[in-house]
Amino acid sequence: MINLKKSRKKNREMKYILLLMLILGCTYQPEAVKIGALLSLSDEASSAKNGIDLAVMEINQQKSLNAPLRVIAEESRCDTTQAEKAATKLILADGARAIISDICPKAAVAAAKVAQSNTAVLLSFVNITQEYVFPIESNASAMFVKLYEKVYNQTSDLHAAQGYNAVKMLADALKETDYTGRKLNEWFNSEHIPN
Repeated sequence: MINLKKSRKKNREMKYILLLMLILGCTYQPEAVKIGALLSLSDEASSAKNGIDLAVMEINQQKSLNAPLRVIAEESRCDTTQAEKAATKLILADGARAIISDICPKAAVAAAKVAQSNTAVLLSFVNITQEYVFPIESNASAMFVKLYEKVYNQTSDLHAAQGYNAVKMLADALKETDYTGRKLNEWFNSEHIPN
């Protein structure tokens, strides 16, 4: 009888362990990788946001990263003070280690200063020569153009292509390095971006 009681107790313990493993296995989802985006209220920014969203959708569907990608957008209003506040929030409160800058030059420059002081990477539509700031490729692949037209039922433009390319560049960097501003900065500086 003693062996039977021990066996039942052990069997019950195993059931609890398996149940716990099943519950944890089904509920665990890796934390999303957060990328910030500064946008202004303009048609160009809307187009860029569409390109950004398209790239995120594609990357998450392909599951090419170890965690889902999430873009947190903040309004810059093409204003330096607002851009600084928004970039600070994206980095410090939201945990973004990379930001896609605004199309508006003065907002992009303001965000670049915040990014550099917080060792976060800024991918910029605007040409800014500063550490932690990198240009976004402007070429649009034929695949992107077709995909954009299919999803949005309109022709893509330069800003849409740049938004898409910015996210794809960050995803490429994330496949090869960890998600810290310094590591992303090193990756982009090691000739992974066009001159």
